[in-house]
Amino acid sequence: MSSAMPTADPRHGWFADSSLLTKSGVISGVVVLAFGAVALVAASGVGRASEASERVGDLMRATALALQVDARAGELEVDAYGALVREDPTAGRETLAEDVTAAQQQLDELSTITLTGPSARAVSELEAGFVDHADAVTAFVDSAVVDQSGARASWEDVQEADDLLDADVDAAQDALATATDEAEAEQGAAVRAAVVNQRRHRAGGSGGPGRPDRGHAALGPPPRRAGQRLALGDGRR
Repeated sequence: MSSAMPTADPRHGWFADSSLLTKSGVISGVVVLAFGAVALVAASGVGRASEASERVGDLMRATALALQVDARAGELEVDAYGALVREDPTAGRETLAEDVTAAQQQLDELSTITLTGPSARAVSELEAGFVDHADAVTAFVDSAVVDQSGARASWEDVQEADDLLDADVDAAQDALATATDEAEAEQGAAVRAAVVNQRRHRAGGSGGPGRPDRGHAALGPPPRRAGQRLALGDGRR
């Protein structure tokens, strides 16, 4: 008794009815695309971590420069006091000019750092506050050169300008500290995400200990689907 030839089941998709070579090519293509996606995610995670680290570095540099400006402002107050007590008040003009120039260079460097939000506004106010402070000290020294005794009456103006600058420095330090804390938290999260992504990338298609490597498993004969006609030679007649 001869066996009937199998007929195509219209319920089968093109993949099920494709040749083994075609199936292998499709599966290989899917694996390659999957690896590419994982690599892209890993690279993106590393990029975010790098950006976060750069931001933390910028904020720390801005904090250091703000402190240097504050220290230089203290030198300006010393210059103003020197104009009151020196026999020759004009001798302090050169030192004052050097201190103002040095502080301005620090402010110029500070302005090159990209800041946003409250820290940007606070640093901008610090820059403006220092200009006002330097102008007040310069005016005081100039008045001391003309009338040293008369300049004593305006010493309070220098101290008031110094107090205003101190407030600007404190505000800038607080804003920069808050921004640094936020950036460090973002950096930590980005680094952790990058590590996870890189581990997944290295793992590749591995299913883990005790599991077959799905990305490299040998292709065996496809399982028989429910309703699929038996092929010739399967033992039934």
